[in-house]
Amino acid sequence: MRHQKEFFAVLLCLLLLILSVSGCLDIYDGGSYDYKHPNGPSVAVDSQGNAYIAWRFTTREFNCSTGFIKLNNKGNTVFSKSFDHATQDLLVDLNNNIYLMYKVFDGKLQMGYIKLSNNGKIIERKNVSTNNSHVVYMKNSIDANNDIHIFSIGSAIYHTIINGNGDTIKDFNLTSYMKDCIPTSHSRLHTAIDVDLNLHLIWDNNVKTYGDDINEKNGSKIYYLKQLSNGTIAVNTTLAISSNTSILRGSDIVTDSDNNVYIFFEEWILTYPNYTYCKKFSPAFTSIYTNEISTQAIKSVCVDSNDYVHVIGVESPHVIHTKLRGSDCEVLGSNVISEKTSTMAYSESVTTTTFQDDIHIVWSSERISTRLLTGGHQEEVSYSSVYYAKIDSNGTVLIKDLVIDSDSGPSPISALICGWVVCLIVIAVVVVAFLFLRRKHAKHP
Repeated sequence: MRHQKEFFAVLLCLLLLILSVSGCLDIYDGGSYDYKHPNGPSVAVDSQGNAYIAWRFTTREFNCSTGFIKLNNKGNTVFSKSFDHATQDLLVDLNNNIYLMYKVFDGKLQMGYIKLSNNGKIIERKNVSTNNSHVVYMKNSIDANNDIHIFSIGSAIYHTIINGNGDTIKDFNLTSYMKDCIPTSHSRLHTAIDVDLNLHLIWDNNVKTYGDDINEKNGSKIYYLKQLSNGTIAVNTTLAISSNTSILRGSDIVTDSDNNVYIFFEEWILTYPNYTYCKKFSPAFTSIYTNEISTQAIKSVCVDSNDYVHVIGVESPHVIHTKLRGSDCEVLGSNVISEKTSTMAYSESVTTTTFQDDIHIVWSSERISTRLLTGGHQEEVSYSSVYYAKIDSNGTVLIKDLVIDSDSGPSPISALICGWVVCLIVIAVVVVAFLFLRRKHAKHP
């Protein structure tokens, strides 16, 4: 009977050992890995200099949600929240209310928003009334009248304007003006609203993503459209045409305090931007300057109160700030602001905004890592992080590489240490239990 007790005690300890090792391997294989893949961040700043950041993340069940955080001007967290919808963009109005713009499926894909106060309280959730349906892409801006401009690609191409109450003021169908090249979700479409509330829009005719074969690149074009505040189309033109061995990609468009327009685009010969250009146009869209500024992949552009133009680009492994003189697009200086870029070429999503001539920057960065699976097999997985930085108008870094969100999967070293520690603990339990039972048996033979 005593031998049976000893046998079952040792068997129980061995079973515990097996379960612990299995649990460690399960963690190491990703069974308990907290997969989030944060990406697509947006940033906006209120009148007190607080920064608001929204980003999308995915759960292991592949549900898309939104992370949202408020930072004070020193980069400290004021509050953070999460929402069920996958936010496409973030806006702050003149009253410091925040709009999280998203797509919602309500029988069909529609646009909507969550409106928040600056303390994070939800004011309202509302769908946007538009004649566009099955929206697959949207780009948003807010103007000096606190009206929100939504450019959407769906069953048609629409420019929708809503007021602060969410009521639709205007709903323009622009499809007929884009008959030469209807934008798609791959068209690198960018918008800007000038001082007079005119809409400026650029896009390219590329239907492929980065890294396509050079044979797909013949006849690449950049298009420009200007819509006046009354809805009239003032300019509708082809801005640039590539050679037969390159491809053009639209990078960004901004306007200054005099309604001059700055358009940025890249010329790719293989899978890298060999030339990056800035074209400046007058309000009448007369060409003023064209300047080659870098070989970076341009990610976002903004203009400060003195009409200096700030370009944020990526040249792995660096995030780079380049300052241009607005009058002639001359490069005044360039500096590295971060080395937290992606190991996956050009996968970063970058947005910027300015406040009192400080530039706020957020970006997502993916990196490749190798994971060891049960049985000695290896698997490549991607991890993602969202970063925030703030620089002044001269490029001096004020806040550097602040991690907003990140995948939290265990590293290979930590997983191995975890496994060995648990195994040693269980072995110690087995040995102690065995010695205890032997000693008890010796006293009571």
